[in-house]
Amino acid sequence: MAEPATIFWKGFLSVNNAEAIKEELENFFSEHDTISIDISDTDDIDVSIIQLIYAAFKEAAAAQKTLRITGSFKADVRRCLYVCGIIETETMPDADIAAKLNLLRTEVLQGAQS
Repeated sequence: MAEPATIFWKGFLSVNNAEAIKEELENFFSEHDTISIDISDTDDIDVSIIQLIYAAFKEAAAAQKTLRITGSFKADVRRCLYVCGIIETETMPDADIAAKLNLLRTEVLQGAQS
């Protein structure tokens, strides 16, 4: 397989572009074993993107591939993660948010092995 790849998400990501994002992830997974999604330029997300991330973690685990969310988290992205119960406060440092998302990935992996 090819070297690890990074996808750069930008702008407002919502149900309106979730299908295109899903296809992009599928294409990257077909070519790479390790994928990072950099959300530094993502202005906002909605719950459909949270669901898509969760499903992508699940698919990656089933295919024995690695998916990571990286970058800095803008205020509206933080708000969505907070409202969805993924982070405890909107003021968490980026590293702590990434750790929470990695914990979500670990929970998905454990569920996939059950």
